[in-house]
This record gives sequence, structure tokens and C-alpha cells, in this order.
Amino acid sequence: IEFSLLQRCAAHWASKADVEEAFMAGQTAVLKAVEGLTDYCIGFEREAGEEYKCVPKLIKLSDIANTERKLPREWINEEGNFVTKEFVDYALPLIQGESSPPIENGLPRFAKLKKVLATK
Repeated sequence: IEFSLLQRCAAHWASKADVEEAFMAGQTAVLKAVEGLTDYCIGFEREAGEEYKCVPKLIKLSDIANTERKLPREWINEEGNFVTKEFVDYALPLIQGESSPPIENGLPRFAKLKKVLATK
């Protein structure tokens, strides 16, 4: 099973939080590219507090290329067949809200973009 397949073919099911963070990542990436920064990707860092909020941050590609982060073992129950409350508390804000993409003939309608080159 290719776990990332569903998120690529069912983007119309993305949560509102996910869509907003994707937009924020793209916006930040363009701004940093126009500033001349290269060899970075955009990540997110959660801010402390009861209400979920994250801010974009730059991560050097050399720090993350060919690496993987696994779900921490303490977020999996003792039986190894479900997640813990700590994981649910972490993940729940990520799936909040519903996105409302435009639908046309029963399918999501995606933007048709013109190629416009950014100026420095």
C-alpha cells in the first residue's frame, strides 16, 4: 500500500486546517524564493498555547533529505494496535474544519493558472 496515494488523489477531502497550512507553505516558499533563498523547504512549528496555531519555518534540505520521522512509540498503545490519547490530542487540530472546493460535474474544479514569472 502506498500511504500517500489517497492524499494525492483525494485532495478535495483535505481539512480546512490542512488547506490553510498548504497555502501558508506555498506563500512562504514563494516569498523566500524571491528573496533568493534556495536549498530549503517549508516546515511548521506549533506555537505553545491551548489553541492550535503553527507558524512556517525554513528547514535546510540537507538536514532532512533521505530521512524519515516515525510516529513516536509512546503514541501507540501497549497492544500495538491503536493510538493513545496523546496522539489524538496532537492530531485532532490537523483535521479540523471542512474545505469547500468548487465542484463541477461531480468533480473538484481546479484552478487554471497562467504562467507568470516572478521578478526579483
